[in-house]
Amino acid sequence: MPSLKKISCLILVGLLCLGQGLSLPLAAMAQTLLTLREGRLLAVEMVDDAQSGSVEAGDEVKFTLLEDVEVHGQIALPKGSTGILKVVAIKKNGIFGKPGLVEFGEGYVKSGMNEVPIALEGSETRKGKGKLGKGLLFLIVGVLFVKGEEGGLEAGQQVNVQITSTQQVPPAG
Repeated sequence: MPSLKKISCLILVGLLCLGQGLSLPLAAMAQTLLTLREGRLLAVEMVDDAQSGSVEAGDEVKFTLLEDVEVHGQIALPKGSTGILKVVAIKKNGIFGKPGLVEFGEGYVKSGMNEVPIALEGSETRKGKGKLGKGLLFLIVGVLFVKGEEGGLEAGQQVNVQITSTQQVPPAG
């Protein structure tokens, strides 16, 4: 019958071997993380309509990536990945040709279990076209209710978003 000392030794050797076996995949995984740098632009297509007449502050609107995002020849975010932009504020279009607008805050694009923070490229506010000239023309004729265009983004519209903070993600696969 094996002694308690031999059993303890065998358990210790087994745990050490098990620890070595686990540390290799973890070390390899840590070495394969891909860095998505702040400021990198991503081409996306809006899935949801986000017009000033159809959204409210706090709503989230969906988009999909139009192309693979690669880092050193490896795919970090695959084409078709989904994400959201958050609606921060809206202003409805109004009389006398006043245009509507939608202000977007930050959002994210999902990469497996990770969420990469993003924002719209350039202005976060999307404003419709004003129709003040037409409003004044019609005002002279007596019509008071010429409205400006709605602001925002339409489903199917392609825009750029940019990564707002550097993020490390595992390769897609």
